Amino acid sequence: MSDHSHLWAACLADPADDTARLVLADLLRESDDSDAQAKGRFLWAGVTAAGFRDADLIDDPHYYAAQAELGAVAASGAPARWLGLLWIGPDPLTRSDWAWDATRDRVTVRIGDTLGTYVRGMLAEVAASLEQWLVLSRLAPMPFS
Repeated sequence: MSDHSHLWAACLADPADDTARLVLADLLRESDDSDAQAKGRFLWAGVTAAGFRDADLIDDPHYYAAQAELGAVAASGAPARWLGLLWIGPDPLTRSDWAWDATRDRVTVRIGDTLGTYVRGMLAEVAASLEQWLVLSRLAPMPFS
């Protein structure tokens, strides 16, 4: 199992632990692959912004750097492409197929009627219409088959 796989597993095993997320973010940002770099930047920014979730007044430049990274990666379409890997939306996605919005460490991507919400840099929620859910359930491989 690769370092990437171990770190992804650690993130999933303890979603509240930021240490594994930040180590994974650093590893991804050092990659030669531009998509991996985007994932690392997005993950770092999400975790960093989440640290200010309860602040009334934010004057720390790290927060604003994190917001800039979240915005840059979201505007590039990377989170929409990642959501598209779940068979959501047309393949390939075009810029007119998706939209995004952000609040603090939450980035929400809309593709058609489906919403994907990233929290602290990782996909945390997917909201789909019943019709879309039925389509997705037919496409997704069954884990026990």
